[in-house]
Amino acid sequence: MVAKHNRYGTVQMVKAVCMVLFVLFATACRVTRHIPEDKEVVSKVHIIVDGQPSTNNSLKMAVQQKAYHRTFGFLPVSTWMWHNDTSKRFHRWRNKIGTEPQVYDEERTLTTERSMKRALNAQGYLYAKVSHKVKSKNRKATVTYIIDRGLPKVLNSVKYMVEDPSLDSLVSASNIESSLQKDALLDRDMLDNERTRLTDLLRDNGYWDFNKDDISFIADTLQGQQEVDLTVFVSGLHEPYVFNKVHFNSDFDILNNGTSDSLSHFREMAEGYDLTYKGDRCYLKDYTLISNCHIVPGKTYTETAVKDTYSSYSRLHLLKYTNIRLEPSDDNKLDAWINLSPQNPKSVQFELDGTNTSGDLGFAGAISFQHKNIFRGSETYSLSLKGGYESLSGNVSGLVNDNYSEYSISNTLDIPKKKGTTSVNMSFSYQTRPEYTRFISNLGYKYKWQNGPRQRHTFDVLDISYVYLPKRSESFIDIIEQAGPISYSSYSSHLIMAMGYNLYLSNSFTASQNRNSTRDIWSLRISTEIAGNMLWAISKLTNMKKDENGNYNVISLPFEQYARMDVDWSYSQYLTDRSRLAYHLAGGIAIPYGNSKTVPFEKRYYSGGANSVRGWSVRTLGPGTFRNENAKSRLDYFNQCGDVRLDASVELRSKLFWKFEFATFLDAGNVWTLKEYKSQPGGKISEDFLQQIALGTGLGLRMVTNFVVLRLDMGIKAYNPYLEGKDAWTIRHPLKSENRSIHFAVGYPF
Repeated sequence: MVAKHNRYGTVQMVKAVCMVLFVLFATACRVTRHIPEDKEVVSKVHIIVDGQPSTNNSLKMAVQQKAYHRTFGFLPVSTWMWHNDTSKRFHRWRNKIGTEPQVYDEERTLTTERSMKRALNAQGYLYAKVSHKVKSKNRKATVTYIIDRGLPKVLNSVKYMVEDPSLDSLVSASNIESSLQKDALLDRDMLDNERTRLTDLLRDNGYWDFNKDDISFIADTLQGQQEVDLTVFVSGLHEPYVFNKVHFNSDFDILNNGTSDSLSHFREMAEGYDLTYKGDRCYLKDYTLISNCHIVPGKTYTETAVKDTYSSYSRLHLLKYTNIRLEPSDDNKLDAWINLSPQNPKSVQFELDGTNTSGDLGFAGAISFQHKNIFRGSETYSLSLKGGYESLSGNVSGLVNDNYSEYSISNTLDIPKKKGTTSVNMSFSYQTRPEYTRFISNLGYKYKWQNGPRQRHTFDVLDISYVYLPKRSESFIDIIEQAGPISYSSYSSHLIMAMGYNLYLSNSFTASQNRNSTRDIWSLRISTEIAGNMLWAISKLTNMKKDENGNYNVISLPFEQYARMDVDWSYSQYLTDRSRLAYHLAGGIAIPYGNSKTVPFEKRYYSGGANSVRGWSVRTLGPGTFRNENAKSRLDYFNQCGDVRLDASVELRSKLFWKFEFATFLDAGNVWTLKEYKSQPGGKISEDFLQQIALGTGLGLRMVTNFVVLRLDMGIKAYNPYLEGKDAWTIRHPLKSENRSIHFAVGYPF
């Protein structure tokens, strides 16, 4: 009882000390400390539209004086860090990483009013009224902009006047795709979008000389009338163009805007194509240049052909620069000048590390070689050699090896195609452990392509994995046999022959490129995989005999048969320029059948870790209510996996100062098995699986640069599903070491 009281008193004392330190720090770092005494800082900015808080991005962007940022909405850490004194080194450092607060300026507030009114006029609110009021307290100003939009101008009718009769049918047939419809707002962005839509339509039908300036609008906006009659004028006489000749310049000099004539050669490639190059021959084959060019002599000009050509050449990793210039020739023909510039095709990287595990010394090293033009078709060949060795001291009797070692070689060849990329990979790994020796080889063939900026596809045509264990110690065999079929199958020789498909959807590219698009970013990944069906069918058709375990064998090895599907969705919601709320939901299921009683260990799911429920270390949660009685036991390591996975997270990310970002998160998830296994009691999924979902929370610190995100998260177990009653709510004891987990990772968790 005394020990419990002392522990409670210690916790309260820690809390009190932290509170006192925070108050002292906040007092010393007042946001008004380093500004003139007769000035006040902009503390808060509110925008009220028709009596309601506004979420209009264009109005927020019009505000010239922003309120100082508060981490998590209440901690102005970045402003605390700022210092106006640059005479001392420390203060200069604070000036660099901190954020200067905005001193309130009435003139800039009036300028904001005028900008807001222009933004509202552009959205169709021609009679909007904007005013403001300022509330001051303790040298902090709260500015509130009050907006009365009034009645908007809406479209009553839309009429198209096309001067060129040859364009009239194209424009009329596409009007249904226009956003300018009856009762729509007279929005300037919508007018710009219509101008872009019509320009793209006509330029994609051969009218190369057509541009946005050929489109104008007249809106009949009589005073006092809400409805508007809009007329769209398409001006000028235009004729369709065709592609004439394609001129390749493979060694374009960016600095001199061309190739030196004294060092260049010229030759015809095929009908309609010619090439200017340096040296004895061009570094790319004619077939590669022509097959990736969507501009075809004699074909009608389309803007899509030019964009697709850019896209195809961007997949040629050898090229660092591509430019396409179109010049008109006689009789509405276009010559295309395609200027290319290569980069160094070869690169080599080295890595070397030393290890020391409880006095056992070792080393690890890697060498990687890459050639981006191995067969003169911009094929990228990658070769990676890795090796590691660590000695083992002490008694090694009964073991098959006296060291830890791993040596591997990996080969990958990426072959660019007109619409995508074919990838072939082959790898081999040799591993020795005190308990076993293992060979792992892999052969894969896949095709990758992209449909626009939002869709990416990967089709794994063939993926063969061969695992062979020639040596296992008797004690290790006893261990994995006791652990059950999951660990036993993982450390027995087997064969996997799989195929799969992966779909990735995201708006990240369009959200970053289009200023009028939503600032929210989402992604969805769906992947499927099946294995063993072809081998099983061949075994059945050839009446192959089963082994003593009831399995078909190929080259004296049992092959795995399963189906697996995964769905992963994430959404990043824009709150302010320095804060986001991120959501994540993921699930998966793997089903063994036919020749397999369990899913291979490497294809099963695990929970916990830096990208899962962060209150647990990796592979220490689940399945279900299964309890790991010994965290160091190899048995439980193999058994803490499942056939069904569920993960969900919510994370608030807020700028701290300089490149640092703070986060708080709530994670939920677990894994389950589809069958009841003796080695995994409580692991099978059941009707009450929702009660077995673990909860974790915590805080995170991130360093965000243009190249990488370094992440440090401290996860705290909030609800532990294998405990019962009140003990399951471990959030009551967050200071216990067994209820915390530290994770260091690269990149955001989702």
